[in-house]
Order: sequence, then C-alpha cells, then structure tokens
Amino acid sequence: MKGIKLSPGASEYLFVDDRRTSALRARLRHDRSSLKASLADRRVEPSPNCPTCGVPEDNDHCVLICPNFAIPRLRCTTRLSRIGQPLKSSAVALGDTEWPAKHVFRLPDNVQRELLIITGEYLRDIDNLRRL
Repeated sequence: MKGIKLSPGASEYLFVDDRRTSALRARLRHDRSSLKASLADRRVEPSPNCPTCGVPEDNDHCVLICPNFAIPRLRCTTRLSRIGQPLKSSAVALGDTEWPAKHVFRLPDNVQRELLIITGEYLRDIDNLRRL
C-alpha cells in the first residue's frame, strides 16, 4: 500500500500524532516496517507470509484482516463508526484524511483530528502486540 499525497505541505498527522505514532505511520508509509512482506522485499526475511494466516503480511493484511489484531480492530471500527468513518488501511497507516476524486474532499477538521487519534491508537495497539 503506497499512497500519494494529494495536497502540498506537511501531512496533518504530523500535527496530531505523538512521536511514536508518527514513526509507526512513517515506517508503514515508506515500507520500512517489521511486517514480513516489507522484510522480504528488503531480503531480510525469506518469506513474506504471515505466520498465522499464510498470506503475505503487508499493511492491508495487518490492519484490515489478520485475526491476531481482531480485538484492537473491533475497538477501532466501533470508535470510527461513531464519527461515521470506515476503517481504511490508508487512513490507519498513512494518516490519509483526504479522498481522491475529481477534486479533493477534505473531512471537517474535528472529524479529521478524531480519525487520526483513533487510528493512531489502533497502530499503537498493534505495535504493542507485534512490533511494526
């Protein structure tokens, strides 16, 4: 999952996240995480597969699918549903709060900030269970 930045200037997550969360997002964003797919791409690990699921352990798998993170994912999706937002891997990993379209649709500032706070907590929960 590699995203593109749609607007100039510093990413909003840099103003909201603490240092640890910003570092986690940056590691995922720049494909420098400890996930097996990233390590295999860099020839550090022989296999890119998740030890639990047997499929490539990439950002999308870790954030959206892997049963190892079902409890933190449920907590995150519940909180996101309260602000009317879906769980998207780009929102979690990249701090993406814009949606590509013919024009950029920007979330209201309070929703954008809450989205970053919730997904940041989710990343820290995953990192506590399995180093990202």
